[in-house]
Amino acid sequence: MQIARIGLDLAKYVFEIHGVDCHGKTVLRRTLRRHAVTTFFVNLPPCLVGMEASNGAHFWAKAISELGHDVRLISPQFVTPYVKSNKNDRNDAEAICEAVGRPNMRFVPVKSAEQLAVQAVHRIRSRLVADRVRLVNQIRGLLGEHGIVVAKDIGNLRRALAGIVGGNEDRTLNPMVRALMGDLRDELIELDARIAEYDRKIRELYRNSEICQRLGKVRDRPGDGDSARCGSDDTPTLSPSRSPTRMRGSPGACSPATASMTLGFRSTQPESTSPKERLERKG
Repeated sequence: MQIARIGLDLAKYVFEIHGVDCHGKTVLRRTLRRHAVTTFFVNLPPCLVGMEASNGAHFWAKAISELGHDVRLISPQFVTPYVKSNKNDRNDAEAICEAVGRPNMRFVPVKSAEQLAVQAVHRIRSRLVADRVRLVNQIRGLLGEHGIVVAKDIGNLRRALAGIVGGNEDRTLNPMVRALMGDLRDELIELDARIAEYDRKIRELYRNSEICQRLGKVRDRPGDGDSARCGSDDTPTLSPSRSPTRMRGSPGACSPATASMTLGFRSTQPESTSPKERLERKG
């Protein structure tokens, strides 16, 4: 039994494997516990292994590649068309095995541990920013219930909270609500401090990375405006205007956040080929 191609459906504890020979005939179907995955591939002759680019995929891709196998990661959206009948782990493994053998399939490059670390920094910061947005919206809503409307911009809200908690504004406000606003203000200050700490980490990554330094010098091409990408043609990156961690900087230049984000997020997903996005890129 010569296995030419394997589809591996990843999970937390139970993994499904589907293998075919060089003629595409199914020769292997197996369910493995997590601890048995490495042992299985150690005893298997080198072959092509396909996996969805999901949680834990980069770890397993590196581990299986070290055993001599050719590992390819596929974006889940490109595996879906090959799923037969009902969706389950076994059918998913078969679909992955079929998709990885397509001659024109596009794959997701495997991330290094350093890239995953940079990606983690940006994801945590993005989550903290989202938490702050939710907190600010809640504060505005609660104050609105008592007839207090604060103008847009988080700076205006900070000043309004300082006045409310200090008792300098709206002395008719319910004492309990005033106390609650003090608690929410403390929470907002804590989030600001945590976000500022991650900003410092991003700037440190920027200073210590040669790639980020080069990207930081790239300026928008004439006519591109905010849609200009930071990076060369062979380095897929995120647009500075769409980055959730964009910082202030010189017009048209990559900020430290955008540049370091590129270091962690580059090649995370294959380039989309939808008609809408093609038109956006051309525009």
